[in-house]
Amino acid sequence: MKINYLLTIPLLLTSVLVEGKSDCDKINDYLKKNNIDEEHIKCKAGSNGKIELTRYLNTDNDYKGEPAEELFTYDSINKLTYTLENSYGKTYPFTTAIGKLTNLEELILDYDYYEEGHICNSYETSEMKEGTIPVNSKNLKILKLYSVQLTDATIKEIASLSNLEELTLSKCDNLEKVANLAGKLNKLNKLTIYSLFNYCHSDPQTLPKNIINKFTNLKKLEIHGYYSDENLIKEISSLTKLENLITTFNSKVNMDSFKNLANLSELELNYCDSDVYDGDYGTNEDLEVTFKSLSLPKNLKKLDIKNNNLTKIPSAIENLKKLEYLNIRNNKIDQEIPEYLNTFENLSIIDFTELKNLKGHVLNNKNLKECYYDFSYSLCKETENIPCLSKYDKSFPLCSSANTKTNITIKTKTTTTTKTKTITTTTKTKTKTITTTTKTKTTNVSTVTSTNGKCGAKDGVCPTGECCSKYGYCGRSEKHCGTGCQSEFGQCNINKTTTTKTTTQKSTTTKSSYPTSTNGKCGAKDGKCPTGECCSKYGYCGRSEKHCGTGCQSEFGQCNINKTTTTKITTQKSTTTKSSYPTSTNGKCGAKDGKCPTGECCSKYGYCGRSEKHCGTGCQSEFGQCNINKTTTTKTTKTTTKKSTSTKTTTKRSTSTKSSYPTSTNGKCGPKDGKCPTGECCSKYNYCGRSEKHCGTGCQSEFGQCH
Repeated sequence: MKINYLLTIPLLLTSVLVEGKSDCDKINDYLKKNNIDEEHIKCKAGSNGKIELTRYLNTDNDYKGEPAEELFTYDSINKLTYTLENSYGKTYPFTTAIGKLTNLEELILDYDYYEEGHICNSYETSEMKEGTIPVNSKNLKILKLYSVQLTDATIKEIASLSNLEELTLSKCDNLEKVANLAGKLNKLNKLTIYSLFNYCHSDPQTLPKNIINKFTNLKKLEIHGYYSDENLIKEISSLTKLENLITTFNSKVNMDSFKNLANLSELELNYCDSDVYDGDYGTNEDLEVTFKSLSLPKNLKKLDIKNNNLTKIPSAIENLKKLEYLNIRNNKIDQEIPEYLNTFENLSIIDFTELKNLKGHVLNNKNLKECYYDFSYSLCKETENIPCLSKYDKSFPLCSSANTKTNITIKTKTTTTTKTKTITTTTKTKTKTITTTTKTKTTNVSTVTSTNGKCGAKDGVCPTGECCSKYGYCGRSEKHCGTGCQSEFGQCNINKTTTTKTTTQKSTTTKSSYPTSTNGKCGAKDGKCPTGECCSKYGYCGRSEKHCGTGCQSEFGQCNINKTTTTKITTQKSTTTKSSYPTSTNGKCGAKDGKCPTGECCSKYGYCGRSEKHCGTGCQSEFGQCNINKTTTTKTTKTTTKKSTSTKTTTKRSTSTKSSYPTSTNGKCGPKDGKCPTGECCSKYNYCGRSEKHCGTGCQSEFGQCH
């Protein structure tokens, strides 16, 4: 068993200290003197005279406490992030030395429990001893607690923080005790709460009553993984100062009271169901009733209602004249695009992708800067030049007279002539004109590798090994690589054995520059297997089915050498699709459960995830990504085998695919946490967001967008 500590401390630069050394220099000297691995510690100066210290410490079962408590004696510490990671077994509390840091402005305490081989590990929580939080601190403005036990003592310490502005409680026990903070945190304006069990728990999770309504000055509220039932909706509606709301809900709740939120400018609603991973989103009738009751304040600027299984666009949107952003992606919308959206003077971004059957006219609102549609929609455009459609080229034809509504007036003439006219007009529509859309095949293909997860003429080609979906997003799933995949901007059908005109006998792909193993083992540590041998999921070389079949690590040897590779095919179609496994929906992976969702790895024990234990030694590349945190520089200029397939497109490009990071799910970013969600920036302090501090000076373009 191992316990890992991750400590991040930005320090205020104390100009020039005794002997000309800064606090950062002193800390480095302390680490050398005490033989603490410097690989796990990084100290660098930040802006505004601050110093950031990141510490990573491994200990084993004889752990007796924080071995480097001298780090907590510096009065200049301004921000502290302390993460305790535990594999399994006994839990350890956070050091109480943290409570002596009276100058802290931001404190993040994170207990990260992970038990090998379990997808639902019940999120073990860590106890916080009395004195862990700086009591009566006037400087602490931000407090984030992850997977901790909220005891009476902890609540009392939080209540003493009179200047606290932001509070995050993620996967915390005893959440009902938060009600005791009533009337204490008068400056709190942002509250974020994550469910303890999240999707792993089969029973519906609801927040304890009378918690949310205790914080009357809230401007931003986020609730993730809990059902927003009728009681919670009423509590939320009482927060009249609320400006930004993100919440999940279950079916059949009345949202009419949201109209009381006069200051609300941003709203995100996501349907939450315990069976969501089995594809059950509740009945359409229940959801339609819920959204029919949706009354929204007229000042709303951003509305996000993606992933709600709606069949109709809510009528309440028509009154939102000040709307700037509208996202209805991934619903079952089967109707025409509302033309009233063309009259919204502030509307600049829309996302209408992954809808069942969107019809009508493409929006020609001159204020739109970004618009996202599917190529498969039966849409037409009224004018040739619509600025936000530039990346779609000629995907949507001009509307013909048969598509315009003027034909309806002809109906009033005589019934006999209108019948014949409508027949001629339907034949005149010439369904063959749809074939003209195939002209988009010959476009100037961008050779720039995409860095924002999107692809196409504007965003560039996907990183090596990824496909460009018909909606213009990079990935490896069947939706990315199957029907509609854009071969101009990435691979297609990567799960199929694409046999082009080759007559090679075997494909021995040499993946990377690992040394050849000499001890019968294989992996990142021992190297790749000798030629002709496979590396099993347990890290041993051999030629049996156990070595070369399920779980075989293709990075360190051959795989599936007993499979037929169909080398004699002269047609251009490939019919061997043996490895097209479905995407797993239960968190497991393998021949039975399928491949992991995009960006996740399949561990040697058959579970999906993004940790080193999932993506490192034993990772099953057949059912997900592997070593996703490593920069896999795949130089294909070196052809060491007889194979001529799938190398000609990359002979001129040696692409070091630094963008193959998973999408972050915890608000952080970087080599460990992955890249930010689409549209967000990764700040120099490794946090995702859209503000100038995230997207301006120091923004890391490798892990998100930058201005």
